[in-house]
Amino acid sequence: MKKFLLLIIIITIIPLFFLFHDRGNELLKPYISSYLESKIKEDVEIDIQKLKIDIGNIEARVLINKNIILKSDVNFSIIDTNTLNLQGVINSNLANLSFKNAIYTLKNRQLRSDYHLEIKELKSLQPIIKHKLYGSLVVDGKIKKDKEIYLRGVTKSLDGVLDFTLKNDNLTSNIHNLSVVKVMKMLDYPTTFRGNLFGDVHYNIKNKKGKIDTELKQAQLLPNEITKMVKRLRGVDLTKERYNDSRFKADINHEIINFDFIAKSRTTDILLQNAHLNIDKESIETNYTLSIDNKDISGTLKGDINNPKMTIDSSKFMENKINQTLENFGIGKKEKGMIKDIFNGFFSK
Repeated sequence: MKKFLLLIIIITIIPLFFLFHDRGNELLKPYISSYLESKIKEDVEIDIQKLKIDIGNIEARVLINKNIILKSDVNFSIIDTNTLNLQGVINSNLANLSFKNAIYTLKNRQLRSDYHLEIKELKSLQPIIKHKLYGSLVVDGKIKKDKEIYLRGVTKSLDGVLDFTLKNDNLTSNIHNLSVVKVMKMLDYPTTFRGNLFGDVHYNIKNKKGKIDTELKQAQLLPNEITKMVKRLRGVDLTKERYNDSRFKADINHEIINFDFIAKSRTTDILLQNAHLNIDKESIETNYTLSIDNKDISGTLKGDINNPKMTIDSSKFMENKINQTLENFGIGKKEKGMIKDIFNGFFSK
């Protein structure tokens, strides 16, 4: 009987030693690190530098891939034999995460929680997402994890509202009244328009494919090479126009975005058709057409997205200039046709 009682005491003390004693916590660290590494699909190195487990509290300091430092302080209480309630913070050199009401069910490993995420410097994420981002981001939302992962978040960091959901690999975003200037600065792309963005984005994280369907309201074109060229050739300042009918539609396929863009004002239409944007190379290739008072200027944009080379379809431009000059002299459509025939006959000899 005494041996049996001693065995019961040992079985009880050993888990308590590992859970609530500093020396036991030290012995647990490598086993927890190995377990976490085995559960993460990506290649990752986890080094638990500090682990302190007390009744109702867990503190940890973790180094991930030798450059990401996580510090966690989590309080927990037992609701019943199968359910835990958690509140706490997880801070790092990348972002700060807090949650006030997380419920974890032991039997089916189900997690439901609120969260508040703050990223002070988005550029710190570049080693992870492989793209430069700038500015800060604050997101509030909820997460659910059982057989599937469901994440919802809302941010107002871009002046309007970005409401997104992630279900397993499928990301859906609803865009309402975002500042185009802030969006382009965050993505580190040239800012060519000022205005308010509305629409939807659908993207599959696993196969890296998606669709974008957005419209731009109260838009104003900002000074750039195209506006300078039009002002020089036509004497028209496109930056004074208001483009209230603008649409951007795109297909995403890995690092390539194929898109069409059209913007209309009272006197001007801007069209980019069959455009190709290479995110990896930061390059663009597209045809453009500017229709100003029903007179077209067209050409191509190609090269570095920050400074693409622009060409003009000179034959189309010269035809429009000649027609405009003839109209200034009061020459009508019939006379224009006669002059065109004379030129064609002259050049065909």
